Amino acid sequence: THKIVVAEDKIDEIIEDDINEVWRQTKEYAGITYSFFRAYYKGKKKAVAYRLKNVEAYDEPRKLSDFGIEYPPQSFIYLKASAL
Repeated sequence: THKIVVAEDKIDEIIEDDINEVWRQTKEYAGITYSFFRAYYKGKKKAVAYRLKNVEAYDEPRKLSDFGIEYPPQSFIYLKASAL
């Protein structure tokens, strides 16, 4: 596993609603297919998505250890601004 960070961003909004409504609001920017989205939320009544802002891709990836993190998170991790 490559323990690197390639970008940072801020969460602008947390979208939490009926699955079809979340897809309607996010499909243009989701980066996934509708079939993947439906499979991911199969059997669920509610979906959650994050609208991001201030996305900054790093010119050179940074190590997780630069942020004081020893193990990769499952999907993402919140960092305090002081860690950046």
